[in-house]
Amino acid sequence: MNKATILIIGENNDRHTALVETLGNRFYSLTANNEEAAIDRFLQAPVDAVVFGEGMNEAVKTKLIKIFSTQDNTTVYMNDNSNADMAEEILQAISNKQKENKPTFSFKDDVLKNAGLNIQIQ
Repeated sequence: MNKATILIIGENNDRHTALVETLGNRFYSLTANNEEAAIDRFLQAPVDAVVFGEGMNEAVKTKLIKIFSTQDNTTVYMNDNSNADMAEEILQAISNKQKENKPTFSFKDDVLKNAGLNIQIQ
């Protein structure tokens, strides 16, 4: 299975380091300290999830979500809540988003029905 890519945005470098160490074996992690760096990182590679650091301004979050959503509507947005089980929350959110965006197909194969031949597919 391919590793998902997450973008961690916030000003707390110690928390970035802790998150990267915690999530490093399950995700590819990108970090950004400000909104310009975050936009730069987001545009460099496909990002499956964005994690906003604690204490991040709501106006900045809203702005970044709008910018990122126009580029890729499959990205998941989460807040860093210092939860020890953050990796599971991210994986679950990505999985749910993929299920929402997964197209469904239905095929009906009647090509041999009207062929006039006694052919049966089993």
